[in-house]
Amino acid sequence: MKNKKGLSGIVTTLIIILLVLAAVGLIWQPISNMLKGGTGALDKSNLCTGIDFKINNAKLASGTSYDLTIERRATGPEQKAGLKVVFSSAVESSDVLDSGATEWEQLKINTINVDSGIPAVNKVTVYPFFTNEETGEEVICEQGFERKISA
Repeated sequence: MKNKKGLSGIVTTLIIILLVLAAVGLIWQPISNMLKGGTGALDKSNLCTGIDFKINNAKLASGTSYDLTIERRATGPEQKAGLKVVFSSAVESSDVLDSGATEWEQLKINTINVDSGIPAVNKVTVYPFFTNEETGEEVICEQGFERKISA
């Protein structure tokens, strides 16, 4: 009888250890997913903080198309950025337009041509965006950089 009691104590200890390991695994999985999911929001704020663009020139090219000369300054992340463009007139704003410029490096000045689709534009605003390398999703910064356009 004494041998059986000793053996049942070892079996009980092994069962408790296995239950604890299973519980740790079940608890760790949601915590791990939450930590991984939380980094996306941090990445957006890190990417957009300090980024600086300047619209050096904005002029009517023809019809509703505008030539925009834009400079990306040295501040912010080194990662290449793209630009979304919004044109405004006294009565309406354009849709958010893709500028076609997705590989904008720091200290670069580029001239792009974008069709506003609206007449009598008096302001242009550009919004930097980054492409999430893992998901392909575009992360658009909330801060825009604008320039008035005189007729």
